[in-house]
Amino acid sequence: CNQNKSFFSALSSICEDVYGNMWISSHMGGIAVYDKKLEYMRFFSEESPGNQNVAANSIKTIYRDSHDNMWLASHGGGVSVLSPLAGQVSYFAKSPYPNSLQGNIVSSFFEDAQKNIWIGSDGGGLSKYNPKTQSFDNFNFQHGLSSQAVLDIAPFDEENIAVATWNGGLNVFNVKQKRFTPLEFSVHGTRVSSQNIYGLHFDSTTHQIWCSTFGYGVQIFDVKSKQFLDTTQLRLTYPAWDKSMFCSKLLFDASSNVWFIDGVHLGRFDGDSTYFYNVADSLNKCKNGYFTSDILESSTNQIYVAKYDGVCVYNRKTDCLEYLDFTHVDLTNAKALLEDAHGTIWISTAKSLFAFSPNEKTIKDISRIWGMPQLQYNTKAAFRSSTGHLFFGGLNGYVVLHEDSSYNHNIHPSVYFTKLFVNNVQQIPRQQNSVLTKDFSLETELTLQHNQSSFCIEFAVLNFVDNQKTNVKYKLEGFDTDWVFGENSRKVTYTNIPHGKYVFKVITTTSDNEWSEQESFIKITVLPPWWKTLWFKIVYIILLVLLIATLIIVRDRNIRKKNKQLERLVNEKTSQLKLVNDTLQEQNDTIQNHYESLREQQLVIEIKNEQLQEVLNTKNKLITVIAHDFKNPLSTLLGFVKLLQEKIKKNKYDDLLPNITSLKKSTEAIYSQMVEVLEWSLSKDDAVQYHPEEVNMEELTATVLSLVSESLRQKNIHFTLENTVESYAFVDSRMMSAILRNLIINSIKFTPRNGSIVLKMFDVKDGIEIQLHDSGIGMDKELIQKLLSENIVLSGHFQSGFGLQICKMFIARNKGTLSIESEVGKGSSFFVTVPKGKPLQQLTEKKEIIKKDTISDFVPEDTQQCMLIVDDNVEITDYLQEVFADSFMVFVAHTGKDGLEKALQIIPEIIISDIRMPEMDGKDMCKQLKSNHLTRHIPVILVSAKTRPEEQIEGFEHGADDYITKPFNIEVLKQKVFALMKHREQLLLHLKEKLETEDDFVLPDSFDDKIIKDITECVYRNINNFDFKVDMLAKEVGLSRSQLYRKTSSVIGQSPNEYIKTIRLQRALEMLKTKRYRIAEIAYEVGFADPGYFSTCFFERYGVKPSDYIRK
Repeated sequence: CNQNKSFFSALSSICEDVYGNMWISSHMGGIAVYDKKLEYMRFFSEESPGNQNVAANSIKTIYRDSHDNMWLASHGGGVSVLSPLAGQVSYFAKSPYPNSLQGNIVSSFFEDAQKNIWIGSDGGGLSKYNPKTQSFDNFNFQHGLSSQAVLDIAPFDEENIAVATWNGGLNVFNVKQKRFTPLEFSVHGTRVSSQNIYGLHFDSTTHQIWCSTFGYGVQIFDVKSKQFLDTTQLRLTYPAWDKSMFCSKLLFDASSNVWFIDGVHLGRFDGDSTYFYNVADSLNKCKNGYFTSDILESSTNQIYVAKYDGVCVYNRKTDCLEYLDFTHVDLTNAKALLEDAHGTIWISTAKSLFAFSPNEKTIKDISRIWGMPQLQYNTKAAFRSSTGHLFFGGLNGYVVLHEDSSYNHNIHPSVYFTKLFVNNVQQIPRQQNSVLTKDFSLETELTLQHNQSSFCIEFAVLNFVDNQKTNVKYKLEGFDTDWVFGENSRKVTYTNIPHGKYVFKVITTTSDNEWSEQESFIKITVLPPWWKTLWFKIVYIILLVLLIATLIIVRDRNIRKKNKQLERLVNEKTSQLKLVNDTLQEQNDTIQNHYESLREQQLVIEIKNEQLQEVLNTKNKLITVIAHDFKNPLSTLLGFVKLLQEKIKKNKYDDLLPNITSLKKSTEAIYSQMVEVLEWSLSKDDAVQYHPEEVNMEELTATVLSLVSESLRQKNIHFTLENTVESYAFVDSRMMSAILRNLIINSIKFTPRNGSIVLKMFDVKDGIEIQLHDSGIGMDKELIQKLLSENIVLSGHFQSGFGLQICKMFIARNKGTLSIESEVGKGSSFFVTVPKGKPLQQLTEKKEIIKKDTISDFVPEDTQQCMLIVDDNVEITDYLQEVFADSFMVFVAHTGKDGLEKALQIIPEIIISDIRMPEMDGKDMCKQLKSNHLTRHIPVILVSAKTRPEEQIEGFEHGADDYITKPFNIEVLKQKVFALMKHREQLLLHLKEKLETEDDFVLPDSFDDKIIKDITECVYRNINNFDFKVDMLAKEVGLSRSQLYRKTSSVIGQSPNEYIKTIRLQRALEMLKTKRYRIAEIAYEVGFADPGYFSTCFFERYGVKPSDYIRK
């Protein structure tokens, strides 16, 4: 009572709280809370900071409610509500009142022999708090303090206190004289201007104060000599004094190690060597010590480290830092560590305060408890007094707790439904069209019409102490599958709810930040429309049955009546005709038998004559055509053989190669003609048996195209394949191969150079249709009719229509059809249908059209690496083509202009180009390639006979990646090519790994490939379009499907389909993190038509289902 006589002279009320503390009110000074267990009294008044102040200093009465909150009725100031926790927690901060802390940024504490608490504040100097009188004494510049930025304090005897300051060096405060003595240190005998000291440690055995400085390592002050040690003495005392130049704290552990926090590093000195914990190990088990704030050795000699990304424990066996891993709490930005008498480790972070029990492996968030002051805690600002009080400093004062207090008070707040909105209209009881008959908070059941299925419910959570700390989750049972977390929201809206019965439930968190088991609910029934009610369905069925029954009865009656009339007439006519018919039938049978016999004999004779004549005509024509068509190749062969003999005799071996090439072409022409003759002869006499089977048309087509690719290349024909077949063809594979081969060879034969051929295959209702379109010379209608007729058509040239005859015969055997459309000068189109077999394996998504383009060669797959060689010397291009044929599909151009066009069309992996060429030289071609976003990524090697450095520098300025001079060493050129390819593959692999492993990877701002950026922007614009596929993407960015595939594969290492899916899944991941959308909504929003398929793709990419990801 001697502490505050005026308070105890006018007492008004007394009440006991849930913890057994006595709450005493007064008319003269607010209230006092007496802790009987600790024999400690706290006072609360208008001047108290934060949530511990009261409405007025004159309190008339105290009331404890059912939730154990303490209600204070004041005289003229209203009512105050305090949590029972207020009796166990003290909060001090700077205020305009005299008896107050003079600085808000609290940095350090210590307790003297008289139980006074000394507080250091950054910007407020030094303060002393007397718990008995509950008063503050403040010391600053007026008492000789060199800087009011106090960062640490440490007593070294009963009368003196060491004070570390920023820009003020070390100050020694004499308690009796109440004066500061500033002290400055020097380095190598020279005084330093920035006297910045972060932390202090007093060694009682040597009577030395170890100062952690900013920029000058560890400086030691000797108390006896009242001087700082010079550099020589300092190195003898602490050899590692300069290993931590920006030191903020020192810790001497039980193993004689000196731990130090050096700027952003953590280090350890064992007496001989210094160790820094900067790098994590390869398995990520050992963590680095970057951005350490505080370090603590517990009573069990365990080292704890507070870091920006959590709290670590030091493992002495492995010499590693290992994280304290608690998934439900956030320990990032840890600031200070403290151990109490029970072995509990207290951890303060930037916004929270945690109590960690090493024995039980549990952790509790103290800051989320109702009534606990919200404070932004400061680095190293934690202290335990001899009475068990725990002090934690922050940026706005400090809080005081006690280690024996449990801080558990499980209060379950009540929930009241306050407002109801139906179709955005608030419902008032007993008003017109209102669904409420009484106040909404009193309703237990709610019935809505079918047109009232959109409604909003508001509710209140009765937490009078810390309402912002109460979170809620709700669920409309029967509609929501999981609980929806509303956090601090108190309003829920549902729209277009189907008719049915539902229960709306709400659960809140308790005062200990745990989810309550008590549910508040209201039953809701949405009635169906009248046409969906049960009685309407019953009436409808009854009426429908009656109508049908009536129609059946009437119809049956009419049918019976007509049947009787018809039966009577039929009987009469039948009797009359029966006699006449019997007579005529006998006569007709006799005549018919004679006629049929004669007709059969005549038809047999006519068929035999026609077949005989056809065979004779065909034999004559075939002999004539074979003689005519074989004459030229055989003459050529004979002439070249004679020429070879002459050159061999004259030893002109260098001239043999062109002649051998011509011999090869003539031999191939004769061989092709003989194959067609053999196939035709076998088809005529049924030597080839028809054996149908399940045939994969895509594989069969690839085999055929590989046989004709050389013919396509020689005539530079652009070939396109479009295949959407999803079933096998039920055909004879040998006949089907002959059909495709003859059709394509026929088109190549009559298509001029640089023309085009398109082959399409797709499913129709009763089979598979094959369409072949060429830009050849075409045919007139008369020739088409002859080709489709039953007669064999042979022109003056053996292969003019002969291959089509084979196709027609084989198609007929395979039960298919053939039709032809053509126009002279505009090309021809062939349409073939064959029977369909079993379906191919079902795909998870709609199969896209497969397109394969050929520029100068047919390319079976876009994934094959291509090389473009540009040189006007044919011998060099032929030689390089032969050298690189095993590693690349090689394309050739003989002018710079032609090389530029082919590069834009095929998008090769690498280009080798000569410099001096007609129309456009190699340097100009290289410059245009590097300025085009479609080809700028392609490596270019320039080849030239000029060896001057100026020429090479000019080539590199035009964008060349490498340079080689003629005559070149082929092995050097090969190594240059493969080195460039390997470097590009490594870059591509790095980018691909980022795309596949990082959840939210985006292209960096420095990425200058405009086409890839356009592709990315196009995908984002169409991300919610289910039908957005590769064809649409290619059309929007202005590329062919083949160009698009090679561009994305070469630059980002993914096909267009894979890249579209990657962007969609990344957008889905961002939406999942917000927890505001359902999985189905996200699937539709990012372009997946099937939520199930979306979940499968998400699991394949991230290894977790979307629903599990939301819960985590």
